[in-house]
This record gives sequence, structure tokens and C-alpha cells, in this order.
Amino acid sequence: MTDKPTYNDYKVWLLKECGVAITEDTHYLYDDNIKAIKAQLENSPFWKELCNNLKAYNQACYSDYGYNLFNTLNIPEIKDKEFSSFLEKTYRLNILRNDNYPKPHVLYKEWIVPSNWFEKVNDCIRTTFIVTYLDGVTFFKEKLQELCKKTGNSFHCYP
Repeated sequence: MTDKPTYNDYKVWLLKECGVAITEDTHYLYDDNIKAIKAQLENSPFWKELCNNLKAYNQACYSDYGYNLFNTLNIPEIKDKEFSSFLEKTYRLNILRNDNYPKPHVLYKEWIVPSNWFEKVNDCIRTTFIVTYLDGVTFFKEKLQELCKKTGNSFHCYP
């Protein structure tokens, strides 16, 4: 079995095995793409309707269960994954959690490199909704699923 490189050796490994140099330009390109993805979400019918529906979701939960879904109806901030954290995640996916190493992970079928980052890694932007009670998670998940269907978006839940 081939020894897996450490995170400290990951950039060297990417260059040697994949022909990919992680440079300052790679970082800038990542940041530019993240800004574009974030703007696309913020301007999407899904996000706009979700933000507009928070009060209705809160009221529906109160009607159904006798408590507010949320303590606050503030629209949450969309946050992006820092480049260093993102690069570390690609290391975990390419190397640490890859039982098929020294070949690419069977799930991804190829190495995760800048040219396919945003196809393979699904959490480069995120937000947080805090529900009042644990059973509110299921209620809100169902509302998100309905909204995704209505706006033509796919829905995946990873509890």
C-alpha cells in the first residue's frame, strides 16, 4: 500500500500526481467563484422566496405545534468556506477518506482539483437557521423540500 501524503505535503502531491499547482492565483480564482456562487444564490428565486416565507413558516409551526419555529426572523448571512478550509477539505476527500488511494475515490472517479472543485464539493457556501425546538428541524426541512420542488431545485438532506 502506498503511504498517503500528509496535509503539509498535499500541495506537492497535487503538483506531482495531478499537475496542479496551488498558487496565489488559484486562491484568487476560488474567491472570485465563491463571490459569484454567493451572488447567484442571493439573487435566486429560491432564496428570495425562502426569506419572504420565514414569517409564514413561523406562523404555520405555531398553528400546528403551539410554538414559534424561530426565535428571530432575521435573514441569515450566507457564509463562504475560506480557501484554506476548502483546500483542506479536498485533501480529506482526495487522500484521508479515500479507501481507494492511490487511485481517486470511487465516488468521485477523478481527483478533486481546481477544474472540478465546484462540481465535487457541495458546501463551499452555507448558512445557518436556528429553530426553537428539535422537532422544528423536520418541519423546516419539509418546508425547504417543498420550496426546492416549487423553484425547480434539487433537495438533499444530510442529517
